[in-house]
Amino acid sequence: MSGQGKVVAGHYIDSTVSTGFRGDLVVQTGLMGRKLTAAEVAEWEEVAAEAGGGYAVAGAVGKIVAGAVLPGFMGKVAGAALDATVKSASRPPRTVRVDWSDGKQSLIRLPEQLFTHLTVVLRDRRAAAPLPPDAVAQSAPQLDVAEQLGKLAGLRDLGVLTDEEFASKKGELLARL
Repeated sequence: MSGQGKVVAGHYIDSTVSTGFRGDLVVQTGLMGRKLTAAEVAEWEEVAAEAGGGYAVAGAVGKIVAGAVLPGFMGKVAGAALDATVKSASRPPRTVRVDWSDGKQSLIRLPEQLFTHLTVVLRDRRAAAPLPPDAVAQSAPQLDVAEQLGKLAGLRDLGVLTDEEFASKKGELLARL
């Protein structure tokens, strides 16, 4: 596993989260550590990320720089390419609320690899599994195709949908026209 997570609020704030020697996820506070295991965690759930996840700022700055260096049409093209590169190359970290078995709570930000590890290790401790995008689309009132495409693009940008899943759903929506 690569990357580290960080406790951003609650108990153990500013601690790092990484994999221990035996592959367990560990919240490291100085010399002390607490494992993210079923024995230590009563419940956890993913918390919705902010729109753009901070990566929107990097894309906006890139557009401004490209527009200043390359005037006119070329600046717009370079800015759009830079924005697309930043969005595709970086997945925003996942934020998770953890209710510890002793009643304490922590808010933890994890890179995708550690989030996946957490979901496997603590699958039976998950508070409420989110509905898959298909179930949300079926239960929601029928929206116009452009609005649905916009929502799907937002899910793709947040990392909820892969590019392949987005392309598949986009094809289904366009086939309805």
